[in-house]
Amino acid sequence: MDAKARLDALAGLRFVAAAVVAVAHLPEISRDPALGRIAQRFLSEGVYGLTFFFVLSGFVLAYGYLDRLAQPTRSSLRSYFVARVARIWPLHLLTLGLVLAFPIGPAPGGIGPFLANAFLVHSWVPSLAYIQSYNSVAWTLSLEWFFYLLCPLALVGIGKWKSATPRQLHLAALGVWLLTIAVVLPFASHEGFWPLYVCNVCPAVRCGEFLVGVLLGAAFVRGRVRSGPLELPRTRRLWTALEVVAVALVVVLILRSHRVPLLFRMNGYYIPAVALLVTVFARERGRVSRVLASRTIVYLSELSFAFYLLHAIMFTHLRAAYASWVGVYAGAGLLISTTLLAAAAAHHLVERPMRERIVRWTKPRANAKIPFAPPDRLPLRDAA
Repeated sequence: MDAKARLDALAGLRFVAAAVVAVAHLPEISRDPALGRIAQRFLSEGVYGLTFFFVLSGFVLAYGYLDRLAQPTRSSLRSYFVARVARIWPLHLLTLGLVLAFPIGPAPGGIGPFLANAFLVHSWVPSLAYIQSYNSVAWTLSLEWFFYLLCPLALVGIGKWKSATPRQLHLAALGVWLLTIAVVLPFASHEGFWPLYVCNVCPAVRCGEFLVGVLLGAAFVRGRVRSGPLELPRTRRLWTALEVVAVALVVVLILRSHRVPLLFRMNGYYIPAVALLVTVFARERGRVSRVLASRTIVYLSELSFAFYLLHAIMFTHLRAAYASWVGVYAGAGLLISTTLLAAAAAHHLVERPMRERIVRWTKPRANAKIPFAPPDRLPLRDAA
């Protein structure tokens, strides 16, 4: 993979999305009636954070791997899957072990849920005993693993469509979104487990968000768009306005979310706004993206995967103690800060070194003397 420009603004947005999901999992804050309906709507509407994760994941993988996987070789496929395993399994196994030691819910029972969880296929099974087993937020990681398996096939298809222009790829992304809502909308107004599974959990349905990201990422590569601010002040102001519009569209959809069925909000409703957000901020040509690309926010984005996987465990075991000590709101701030510190420790002590070791261990012996350079050293590591 050729060296590519960094996508730091998207990294910054990834941290924001992780924080949005975490706050939504603090109902004593996000659903506090004293805040008013609008504030509750913003704080509790974490579902668009997951849509952002999945679209961003597809975008980054297409951006980083299109050149190598459009016409894959055994070596390129091998390095891709090694990088994917190294990306997600060390932290997943760490948090799985933590939940075994410090359960966060009723014990699921049986070897089936444990093995399915360990191999990240538990969301593929239409059963809450599997989906919510052990670390309850890891069901989204199970979807990511499904997407990782799908990604080479999608990139091969795009590689064979050599004549596709960025506009045609954008239209294809629009088609995937329309197909997704065609599947989701018939179930969106129904209650029960099966509508919830089809709309929110089923990998074959949720892969629409990922494929939208893949097509947008391929369009970004084929359009030879390079990130980085332009020198002309007028152009910079124009891109700043586009960034504000992209953020404003998400805000408007949140404000009107109470009029939309929850299951549609989970999968479909936010896809166009998130697609615009990713497409615009990938350029990094406005002032908002400059803020998001600051060193501090980019560092926090590096912790976002660990933060996401740890937050349910930390929240379950510490929220009551913190709230009784300093109050609900100060306790929530302290809880998030503590989780960030735990995420930093997990990132530096487990996630990063284990990823590098796995890549080293799986290098062919002929390359043993080559200085280490991870095959997925992407400008932005894909979201989980």
